[in-house]
Amino acid sequence: MNDRIKEYIHQELKKAEQALKAAQNLLADGLYDDAVSRAYYAVFHGARAALKIKGIETVSHKGLISQFALHLVKAGEVEEEYGDILRQIKEDRETGDYEPLVTFGSEEATKLVGSADRFLVKMRDWIGRQEA
Repeated sequence: MNDRIKEYIHQELKKAEQALKAAQNLLADGLYDDAVSRAYYAVFHGARAALKIKGIETVSHKGLISQFALHLVKAGEVEEEYGDILRQIKEDRETGDYEPLVTFGSEEATKLVGSADRFLVKMRDWIGRQEA
């Protein structure tokens, strides 16, 4: 793996960590819809970093989900749970961002932010094993 790809992956993981921290702060402030949105972007950047290891870049959120499922979940690289987290948190982010009559409560937002945290732990671990 060349230095440019390593730097790309590092920057994606950095963006993922920043988004997760923002999600946690928004959650603590009671801004649940915004916390879910930032949690999604934490997962989004973590998934992009993992796909880059495989030489895959996507141009859409839908493409990211399908490529993650194909190249990481179905290939047996990561458990199905992580594909489910990516797909579900994307749907929840869209609901929270675009549906004015739907809002997230504390319990659901806390669960989703926790799922994003678990996802990033898994991606960092998986990426670390690929780079070794």
